Amino acid sequence: MPFSKCDVVGNPSDDALSGQRTPLALANLIGDIRSSTHGALQVQVAAGDAGRSLAPYPPVVNTI
Repeated sequence: MPFSKCDVVGNPSDDALSGQRTPLALANLIGDIRSSTHGALQVQVAAGDAGRSLAPYPPVVNTI
């Protein structure tokens, strides 16, 4: 979807700091991992520094 058509624009790292809840799909995935490994594998979710990402996010453009 083009940037100009987006209803909401934000930085997920910043959004994570606002106290929002974990998305249901992610919570289900984490639960499935814990269940299928019988607790042998733990999952931790943490907000990272956007400046230290492995690959930079593509630049925002207003093209259709």
